[in-house]
Amino acid sequence: MGRTASSGRIAARALAVGIFAYEAWFFCAAGKTGDAAAGGTIWALVCTALFAFATLADRLALGRGIFFSASALAFIPSFICHLLEERGHMALTGAEVIASQVPFCHIAIATSILPAALFRTLDFPARLSGARSAFYPMLAYWLLSLVTVGRGWCSWVCFYGGIEDGLSSLPRKARLELGGRGPSLRRLNFALLAFVALAGLATLVPVYCDWLCPFKAVTEYSEPSTARSYVALIVFVGLFLGLVVALPLLSRRRTQCAVLCPFGALSSLLDRISPFRVSIDRAACVSCGKCDRSCPMLALDPEQRAEGGPASSCVKCGRCFEACPKRAIGYSFRGSSFRVLPSGGFLAELLSPALLLPFTAMSFGMIISTAFSAETMTRLVHLAQTGSFLLGGAR
Repeated sequence: MGRTASSGRIAARALAVGIFAYEAWFFCAAGKTGDAAAGGTIWALVCTALFAFATLADRLALGRGIFFSASALAFIPSFICHLLEERGHMALTGAEVIASQVPFCHIAIATSILPAALFRTLDFPARLSGARSAFYPMLAYWLLSLVTVGRGWCSWVCFYGGIEDGLSSLPRKARLELGGRGPSLRRLNFALLAFVALAGLATLVPVYCDWLCPFKAVTEYSEPSTARSYVALIVFVGLFLGLVVALPLLSRRRTQCAVLCPFGALSSLLDRISPFRVSIDRAACVSCGKCDRSCPMLALDPEQRAEGGPASSCVKCGRCFEACPKRAIGYSFRGSSFRVLPSGGFLAELLSPALLLPFTAMSFGMIISTAFSAETMTRLVHLAQTGSFLLGGAR
């Protein structure tokens, strides 16, 4: 029985890898030619290899983490190169803001959704439609993620979060312990969401984007031409170096994502829409606390373990799975519980949350990342052939 269950498990996961490989080729490389086909094929192979590693080798946290960080690292050069090719610089000019030519950022949904719903006004200088980076497409991506992976967006899809996720996983031991402050820091995240949402509603200005977003330092920012714009740029750089780089390396926690991201807080409030959750088999748990220390989002503590699962800030990254010596933590369908049981047969494994969530989440991340990650691979191919990372425009 055990051997049959094991072979059924392997067959189900192998089938999932095969389906993933096809969809990776379809979204990344199909219909492309030349360098674009080569770049898309490279990214499809990378994604497929990491999904296979995460599922067949049962190294979910590591496979997901490499994929997530690679996507984020590929996003930055792609985005910056687009700006250099189209504008010749990263800074936003007043004319571009007035013309609403700024790519819409998913983080801004937290502050833009209320003005858009109540006043039919977008407080962010972006187009409503007509491009993948416009407001309506980004809103659709987010809503689709809510009904599938929920806040799993923040550990499988977000093209910013992978930077912090990767850095927080590098140290073996935390030099700055934040674990005991989890509940208060989670409340701070919701307080920030309330503040920026209400401030945006009152002023019709994206306050978070104008002053508090650390990722402006590696994407685009207002042209430094006034004292205000210089101060804002200094703030962005300081927040990036402090929250996204230094604190994750010191604390092994994703401080920006867990504490100061309004989009993450909003997704936490709506995570119950997702059919998947992380739960704990309390009968198998020995209360060693290793899962608490491994959680980058401060979602686990003794109180949460007693309740049978992490707080709503959980991003379903799977780090706690591998930290648990009893394997007492895993994915479950909402409304059911996780139990440490032997592997089921082929169909049971194929329809299990342990396979469905990684497949859905990495597929979502792969599709979203295709626009920039496959392009970065294309640019690397172009660099090898021509010596230039830019594909055209300003050089």
